[in-house]
Amino acid sequence: MPPVATEGVNVGAISSKDKQQYCLSQQNTCPEICDGRIKTNVCDQSTLEYQCVCANGTIPDVTAYKGTIPYFECTANYEQCVAAHPNDLDGQTICKNNQQCGNLTAESPSASSTSSSDSAATSSGSGSMETMPSATGGESTASASGSASRASGAANSLLREEVGMSVFAATILAALKFLL
Repeated sequence: MPPVATEGVNVGAISSKDKQQYCLSQQNTCPEICDGRIKTNVCDQSTLEYQCVCANGTIPDVTAYKGTIPYFECTANYEQCVAAHPNDLDGQTICKNNQQCGNLTAESPSASSTSSSDSAATSSGSGSMETMPSATGGESTASASGSASRASGAANSLLREEVGMSVFAATILAALKFLL
C-alpha cells in the first residue's frame, strides 16, 4: 500500500466506537497473519497505534491485509478525501486512485497448529491486548472468540458498504454536476 493511502488520515475524525472495532479487528488479524503464534499484539484505541510481532520475532507487513489498522486508515482516508471534495469529480478521482488498501484476507491457523496449553491472552480496558507466557514456558498465542470474529466481520462488512455508498454517492453527484 502506498504511503499516500494512509497519510493525511484524520484519526480524530474517526468515532471512538469505530476505533474500538478497528483495534479489535487488528488484534484478531495479527494472530492469523502470524499463523497463530504471536509475541506482541497491541493496539491503542485512541491513537490507532498498533504493534504485531510474530513469535519468531518477525514483524509482518500487515498493510497487505484487510482487517488491519492500515486497511482501516486507508478506507477512512478515502472517505475523508471524498467528503473533502464534494462536487469535484477530479478530486474524487484522485481519492479513488490513491485508495490502494490491503486486499488479502488472513486465514485462521489450523486447529493442529495451536493447542489449548499454548493459548493465553489478556485484554485491558484501554483496548490493548498482549500475550503472556504460558504455564508451559512457551510463548503464548492470542485467540479470538467467535463473537469477536463475528463483530470484526460485521465491522468490515459495514465499512465496505460505507465505502461502496461513498463511491455511489460521488458518482451520482458527479453525474448531476455534469448535467447541470
